[in-house]
Amino acid sequence: MSPVWAADSTTTQNNSSTTTVTFQPPTANTDVASLLAGILKWMITIAIPIAVVMIIYAGFMFLANQGNPKMIERGKKILTWTVMGLAVVLIGGGFITLITSILNWAK
Repeated sequence: MSPVWAADSTTTQNNSSTTTVTFQPPTANTDVASLLAGILKWMITIAIPIAVVMIIYAGFMFLANQGNPKMIERGKKILTWTVMGLAVVLIGGGFITLITSILNWAK
């Protein structure tokens, strides 16, 4: 990983020193589209395991509560919101592609 900034010091003939500071991006991304794609990849990596755990938990609530309507309703809500959240994360990639294509079309 490269440093966020680097300073190069040069000395001229009259012993005066000139310092040049060069900033490098802390990530490998050089434009907004690649940054958004990296964030989306990270979100998918985190969201899928969390969604699996929540779906298993909702299923457990359906099975373990033996007809308790309040807990079954809670399990339905957990399952519904988990699927909706996962859908939003997965559809995010399509939005990034759509916005990128629109911006490239305008050039």
